[in-house]
Amino acid sequence: MKTTVRIAALMLLIVLSALTYDTGAKPACICTDNYDPYCDATGKVFSNSCYCQCLSTQPSTCKSCGKD
Repeated sequence: MKTTVRIAALMLLIVLSALTYDTGAKPACICTDNYDPYCDATGKVFSNSCYCQCLSTQPSTCKSCGKD
């Protein structure tokens, strides 16, 4: 009986740890392929605003390149 309870508790811990594991990866971007360059504060250029918002480390700074 004690062995069964221990196995069940271990299985529960494994399941809970798998559910809370965070890889830190961002979700995939779903953007169009149109070219309208956007830049962020780091100076990195992205093909459009969607990619800038999705891939930039500073998405709040995204703006059309060359415009202030």
